[in-house]
Amino acid sequence: MGAGYVAAMSTRLTYTSGAFGTEIDEQFESRLAEARATDTEPFPHLIAGEEVAEGSPFGRLDPCRAGTVASRAREATPELVGQAVEAAQSAAAGWRARPYEERCTLLRGVAAGIGERHLELAAVVSLETGKSRAESIAEVQEAADLITTYADVMERNVGYVVPLASFVEGERNTDVLRPYGVFGNASIAILDHAGSTMYHSLQTQLVSRFGRGSQFQASYTLSRTTGNVTLTGG
Repeated sequence: MGAGYVAAMSTRLTYTSGAFGTEIDEQFESRLAEARATDTEPFPHLIAGEEVAEGSPFGRLDPCRAGTVASRAREATPELVGQAVEAAQSAAAGWRARPYEERCTLLRGVAAGIGERHLELAAVVSLETGKSRAESIAEVQEAADLITTYADVMERNVGYVVPLASFVEGERNTDVLRPYGVFGNASIAILDHAGSTMYHSLQTQLVSRFGRGSQFQASYTLSRTTGNVTLTGG
């Protein structure tokens, strides 16, 4: 993660972590204020490294400030989705042919880039979803951690190229794991709201430090959700 961010952390950050320290809090609030003050044009799609400003614009409402647009983007038409899938399929063969060491190096570079913009990205997460400071910071960290964890697993297993037993002279059997290829992922978002909900929470934390480096920590969250819609899940 970014040097300033890592230096301020003394313990592993989780979704139940309490305070991060005044410096991190101030940096986060500064980034959040910058994100709220930025009135951007609708974000374009990114296909094969090129920006494509097509599709009907729409706004993402700020869940913490009624009637305020947090950001703007563009809808993806079936034609744009087709272009994106075609571009990914074209790149898949070259990616698959790269040695696993190179793939891991490139992915670690992505994780490092996320870390360098940790609080900036966390502020955007909070702005668009209404998540708390703790959740948004942890969510960005999780994104980087997922990348480095899978790279660690790949390297630990030497690219998943495993020699198998051979029972015939001159025979060689090898188990090789290759990238799966291109597949689609559909995310569903409800943009036209028929009602509204509001969430409030009070988060408290008690930390008592003892001798020889031991400590006791307890956290408690009191929350309340109000609204004029019924939330159901299955």
